[in-house]
Amino acid sequence: MRRKKGSTLVTVVVLFAVVFTVGTAVLSMTVVDYKSRITESKRIEHLYGADSGIDTAYNIAGSVIKLAITQGNSAAESHFDSGTNSINSILDSEISKMRNNQTCAYPRTGAPTKSRLINDDYTANDDGIKSLLNDYFKPVYKSFIEQYLLNCIREKKTIANLNAVNDTDKYSFVHFNTDIEPRFDESDFYGVDSSNQRVAIGGSPVRYKLNLVSVYQDNNGNEARKVSAVYYIDIPNYSGTYGKKSVTLPMNGVIKKAIAADGDLIIDSVNTANVSGDVFIKGSDNTGSGSIAYTKYSGGIAVNNSVNVNFYNGKVVTSRTFRLLNNANNVNVTDDNLYASNIYVGKDENGSAYDSHLNVTKAAIIDNDLAMNATSSYAHLNGGLYAISDIRRTDYAKAGAKEKSSSSIIMNSTDDSSEIIVNGKAYIMGTAYINTSEAYQTGESVAVKGNYNAYATMIPQDGADYLFKYYNPLTLIDKKDITVFDKAAHFYNYATNSKYNGSLNITKKISLPTNNNSTISVGAFISNGIVYKSNYTDDSSFQSDLLSKQYEFAQQVYEMGNVPTTDTVTLSKDYNNGAVVKNVSNQINLPQNNSNVDYTDISNDSSNNCIIINTNPNKRIFIKGKNYSFKETPVTTGSNPDIVIDRQNNQNMSSVIISAGDVYLSGNISYTGTIITKGNVKIQGRASGENISITQNSDIVNKICTKYYSKLKSILNISDVNSQIASNTLVVSDSVQNAVNLNDIIHKGLWKIER
Repeated sequence: MRRKKGSTLVTVVVLFAVVFTVGTAVLSMTVVDYKSRITESKRIEHLYGADSGIDTAYNIAGSVIKLAITQGNSAAESHFDSGTNSINSILDSEISKMRNNQTCAYPRTGAPTKSRLINDDYTANDDGIKSLLNDYFKPVYKSFIEQYLLNCIREKKTIANLNAVNDTDKYSFVHFNTDIEPRFDESDFYGVDSSNQRVAIGGSPVRYKLNLVSVYQDNNGNEARKVSAVYYIDIPNYSGTYGKKSVTLPMNGVIKKAIAADGDLIIDSVNTANVSGDVFIKGSDNTGSGSIAYTKYSGGIAVNNSVNVNFYNGKVVTSRTFRLLNNANNVNVTDDNLYASNIYVGKDENGSAYDSHLNVTKAAIIDNDLAMNATSSYAHLNGGLYAISDIRRTDYAKAGAKEKSSSSIIMNSTDDSSEIIVNGKAYIMGTAYINTSEAYQTGESVAVKGNYNAYATMIPQDGADYLFKYYNPLTLIDKKDITVFDKAAHFYNYATNSKYNGSLNITKKISLPTNNNSTISVGAFISNGIVYKSNYTDDSSFQSDLLSKQYEFAQQVYEMGNVPTTDTVTLSKDYNNGAVVKNVSNQINLPQNNSNVDYTDISNDSSNNCIIINTNPNKRIFIKGKNYSFKETPVTTGSNPDIVIDRQNNQNMSSVIISAGDVYLSGNISYTGTIITKGNVKIQGRASGENISITQNSDIVNKICTKYYSKLKSILNISDVNSQIASNTLVVSDSVQNAVNLNDIIHKGLWKIER
């Protein structure tokens, strides 16, 4: 029994020993596992802390890069402002250099007189502009990130207010999700070249390399963890947007002219005057008294006592007369046609005229006379003469006497010192009138002074129905229903009758093209000392060409170029009526004497741009260049002083002038833009050394009109005209928001656990 009890005890002891051993082992394993889990947890905690620093540092870098881009964009966009270094001033300068074949500041490769900023049509080149903007953007961007990026990462802060004076307001410190913040003091930042080699700060890197090192260690001094990452940061291009400042401008006949005036253009006593671009001069109506032989030539464009006057790069148009008075030495119309009612080289009724010379390179299209009444003078029309007022038509409703609407060539100089030469073609659709109390129409399309004697004599070829009639102070042939062709035949028969040799002046000082019917004339005509019969024809080709010239004349003179030649109904009506339809007064809305509309702005920067709006017809505008000499004295005192622009020190002026009154220019002055007036334009001097130029430039006009559009929109009749978009002026666009995508700029490289 005792033996059994001892055996049971041993069994119990053994069982407890086994249980204890197993329990101890399990407990030991549990403790080891717990300690292992704690250690791993700490390791992960440290690693998370280190890696979370990498993400934070990336975000800090991103914030600095965004701000660097903003600063770079602002620096580039500041160059859109006015001033000598503005982009638009640079473009203006480059355009000027290209036009004048000068070396550009931004030349194309292999073409120093061509700018990489400007296209061949003188518009802005987008690629060139972007390159220029990058030149402004990139230095600011690079300087900014070199100054701030690494410092912000190491000090764990972002820029809150760049313009703040103290650091407390300037920076905002980053908050971490861990109790202990990582350190970035081992990080580095530098530029690299295309081979990824280090470039010194301030050098010319192609991009930047950021070596981020994040270190984390708890307060107990446990082992620190370190994670590193490499990032490459690009140098982006200017990311703002720009465009051409666009407003809808009326591009009607007025705004496209170098000069548009309802009055006269008078060029008096200047050494040199150059007008480049279209010229429209309505001309003052004939309201004077005196002989019709002189008053019919009043108004329009007049050149007097001047050495060199040149019209080029545009049409010259007047509904009155293109006149060379006394001593208009060298007057040239080149590059385009001359349109006028008359061309007159000669004196006023009570004056004299000599040494006046006219050269017209292209066609001269007139509705009345080409007249010479000066000594030692000439008119050379090398592109042809189209004197288009066809007296055979019966549907004219033109105002005024018949002698004002019958085209002819008149030579009133009798000393053989002056000449008229026409090359190309000549259409002469009318005949001259004798200055009698009741106007007497001759049969001569080319008339020479004194040859009216032919109509004072009957000849055998005249029929029995011919008679004499008194036209004070002359007795001249006539008959019932006599026609121009009857008189033309009479003149030809008289001139070729040997009995009357020497009684007429068959001058050799008039030369017309006579080969292959190059001259077609209603009346008899003289050329190179020979009298020719009327050769007017109903040939359809000729009649079609004549009609097209009449439409062309109506388009330019009566419609200011604003009606297409295809609108033959309108142009036929215009030509038959013979009255100006479109002029300055009805093409602009310029109220009279309205101080709210009056405006003068003269720039003081290198652009020389200005605008003058004057609603007072009694207020004159005087532009004074160096060595100016006005024949009238400006009013500078009182309640209604004239507007005086002094350009003696800077003779360049880019302007749009819209005025109800007269505009005067004198001295050395280079005017670019347009002059629009309801009054006269007077270019004056002392005929010694002055050089006055007026140049129409669409780019300049568009820029000025764009800048001052709010002032002009009530003046220009927009609804009645074709419009186009202006201009070449570049501006910052605020219509597109360009968000910065950091993934396009920051590129991640190697990431690794250091320990």
